[in-house]
Amino acid sequence: MLAVLTTPNIHTFHFGTSADTGGSFTAQPIDPAPPGRSPSMTFQQLLGCFAATDQQGAKRRIDRGDMRSIENFLDRIIAIRGGDFVGKKDEYLRLFDPLETVEPSQLFPAT
Repeated sequence: MLAVLTTPNIHTFHFGTSADTGGSFTAQPIDPAPPGRSPSMTFQQLLGCFAATDQQGAKRRIDRGDMRSIENFLDRIIAIRGGDFVGKKDEYLRLFDPLETVEPSQLFPAT
């Protein structure tokens, strides 16, 4: 999950889906890259989401409750990072779901 959040242009990668043959997972860039825009952050910015406070958009420092579900953690990241992450929670939840049969390019199409 953390790698996906920090990979620039994740919409240009082919992950493979649950519909593919088992063991065929590869995150390979698509050539030519599809149009679109997917949010990303640097690893340093991601680490900042763990220690963020009120001034940075978080209600408090991170606690176990924030880490018990991907949804809670994504809510925290969206509150802190804002920008391109706003409104993308459902797309990321689908991307992290191992039973989904959707590729990043389908979740982050050109707008």
